[in-house]
Amino acid sequence: MERSLSWGYRPAIDGLRSVAVVSVLLFHFDRGVMGGGFVGVDVFFVISGYLIGSVLLADIEGDRFSLARFYQRRIARIFPAFATVIAVTLAFGWLIYSSQDFASLGANAAAAALSVINIKLLFQGNYFALSEDAQPILHYWTLAVEEQFYLTFPVYLYLLTRLCRRPLLVNLCVGGVSFAACIAVTYVNPSYAFYLLPTRA
Repeated sequence: MERSLSWGYRPAIDGLRSVAVVSVLLFHFDRGVMGGGFVGVDVFFVISGYLIGSVLLADIEGDRFSLARFYQRRIARIFPAFATVIAVTLAFGWLIYSSQDFASLGANAAAAALSVINIKLLFQGNYFALSEDAQPILHYWTLAVEEQFYLTFPVYLYLLTRLCRRPLLVNLCVGGVSFAACIAVTYVNPSYAFYLLPTRA
């Protein structure tokens, strides 16, 4: 976990992360036990935004802001586990899957590597209706949303704090627009609201 010197470590965040993990696991094991457990993913997004925001704000305020260093830290933290899971999944898929299922797995792995698997899955249908048996890296859609967030948020936050007289007010307005869009799009096209960054921001 990223820890900012100015914001400090907060043990409650680890507790909240544990609650989110348990809720997501229970949801996937038995939806009857924890029907809304998928909301744990939203909790993870909030925690990630809070932690990344605190690190970026500390860097900006201390005149240490560097996109290169930020992305280097993100890659060093994410890539080893990301690559290992993909490689092991592809190896097992090659052994046990039919040619058609393995081709689907390979396409999803490529989309995950490009951080666009959420967009690919969007066109495959409803997340809750997809067959998990042939989608062993289905969960990578959440990482794709986070990676898209990492591509845009640092620049947004830097410009917001440097160019705006009231950055908090502007940020609250942007967040409000995202929240309103999420509610509106959920009624029109739930999959778009579920998978895409603008309605998750």
